[in-house]
Amino acid sequence: MTGRSTISVILCTKDRPDEVRVVLQCLAGQTRRPDEIIVVDGSRDDRTRRVVEEKALEPPLRYRHVTPPRLTRQRNVGLREAAGALLLFVDDDVVLEPDYVEQVEAAFREDAAGRIGAIQGRVTNYLPPRTTFRARVRGRGLALLLRAFLLPRPGSGRFQASAFPTYPHGLTTPRFVEGLHGCAMSFRREVFEDVRFDEALAGAGDLDDADIAYRLAARFRIRYEPRAQLRHLLSPVARDSAGIRARRQVLHHAYLLEAHGPLTWGRWLAGWWARLGLCVLYAAALDGASLRGGLSGIAAVLRRASPLGPRPAP
Repeated sequence: MTGRSTISVILCTKDRPDEVRVVLQCLAGQTRRPDEIIVVDGSRDDRTRRVVEEKALEPPLRYRHVTPPRLTRQRNVGLREAAGALLLFVDDDVVLEPDYVEQVEAAFREDAAGRIGAIQGRVTNYLPPRTTFRARVRGRGLALLLRAFLLPRPGSGRFQASAFPTYPHGLTTPRFVEGLHGCAMSFRREVFEDVRFDEALAGAGDLDDADIAYRLAARFRIRYEPRAQLRHLLSPVARDSAGIRARRQVLHHAYLLEAHGPLTWGRWLAGWWARLGLCVLYAAALDGASLRGGLSGIAAVLRRASPLGPRPAP
């Protein structure tokens, strides 16, 4: 890929108009402005629509409402609407560095052979998932638990035997990785000739980024580009309860493990070890709601062979 490409930014959101306003301001101030911005909104009211309508931006700004809300469905709506050769997904609670779009475009341009299908940007304030644990299970103890139970953690960007990813955000040199982080992932349009985001993954997605990374791996590579930087603020607004999130994480993890690659005894054991680890973390954090949700998810996995039902067609 050489020269300038058309770029679409797809911003999926739900009930966060103030956060959307910040992201749109970041995009308006980019050193390389995208050619279009598509806001795909699952909100229960029209506050986000009003924020979009009040922004007289260059590039063109479009709004689509999706009901019922589901992150994977909203991402697919954005894909259908977007015209760009490069498709940048950003969350509604990020703050982009002014050259974020420019650096993503440069990383794709350096891949003359077109083998790179996705770019993973760097989250400069990345902390392990469920950062509230840091107030209770601190420092080295948390890091050891995450590593010992094969749970999502900082690392090389490779998937673990449990199918949970590691995240390379602390690394400062570009490299090929296996996983993606949904708040800062960008794609060539060609990736979606054969795949879509899996709408069986409910709610806020939870591991939809890992799922799409697994699915594009047969044809494309993923590059981690640390020069494309943003902060992920993890807005507390419009989040599901801790119990619902914990149950969903267990169900989606079981689905991910079964959907990608042969379910060998080793992967099966690693998966159950990781689910046990999630419950250990919830208990160590004295988070009763999450523990109950995690155990409910484990019970659901035990009751049925496929935690979420059949996979929909792309």
